[in-house]
Amino acid sequence: LKAVSKGVYSFLKRMSVSMEAVETMLKDKKLNVDDSDETVACRWLRQHEEEWTPWIPSATECVAGQGLVAENGSYVLSLLNASGCRWCRPGWYSVSSRDTYICKPCALGQSQGLPGQEVCVSCDGGRYSDGGAAERCKLCDIGFYQEKVGGSTCIACPGPMTTNYKAADSLADCVCPGGTYRALRQAPDEAGCDPCPPGMECPLGSDIRNLGGPLQQPVSKPGYMTLRTEPLKAYKCEGARLCPGGPAGRC
Repeated sequence: LKAVSKGVYSFLKRMSVSMEAVETMLKDKKLNVDDSDETVACRWLRQHEEEWTPWIPSATECVAGQGLVAENGSYVLSLLNASGCRWCRPGWYSVSSRDTYICKPCALGQSQGLPGQEVCVSCDGGRYSDGGAAERCKLCDIGFYQEKVGGSTCIACPGPMTTNYKAADSLADCVCPGGTYRALRQAPDEAGCDPCPPGMECPLGSDIRNLGGPLQQPVSKPGYMTLRTEPLKAYKCEGARLCPGGPAGRC
């Protein structure tokens, strides 16, 4: 019952009918035999208000999912400024505080899209929240990524690199833009984007490591060809129809 309705639970917990009150109602019933039990009890309540009003929970005894509010409806953190309770709105969460509850805004990197909740949810990878009280996490834009959960910003791809979609969640999602290709440098882990060689096409995401495979790579334009031994050097064909273009060795 406490979990379902704290107000009812608090009322029943405080409710205490003395034997003196019971005897008073029994005498009343004996004198007014035609009155129903409900009528007798109601008469006692009207005549003894000072005994049962303390059973009623205070307006500031908020339940989980709610928080203290001032008269103007704004959330407050102290009973001194509170006039009642209200369900925490989306972007906020409810937390216990001195036998009541208060609403707090979700922190950076978190969001909450539902009202009356007790926790905020961390943003997934590829998403972020850069402001408090967020109802939903934002997607990292094209050219940015976020690998961590609970990010408050997104990280820009290095150099001229970009991404093929929003919500990228890994540095590996950063690729070279169209018209360029990723070329290995002297060190195996060093990479950059070079201009597409003459006579070749380099779609978005072209990578020299993809040569000979199904993924994006520099390919020869129609009317040109490349050799498997020289996949980045295009030769112009005498007859354009003989060279359809494409991966190395097609002619």
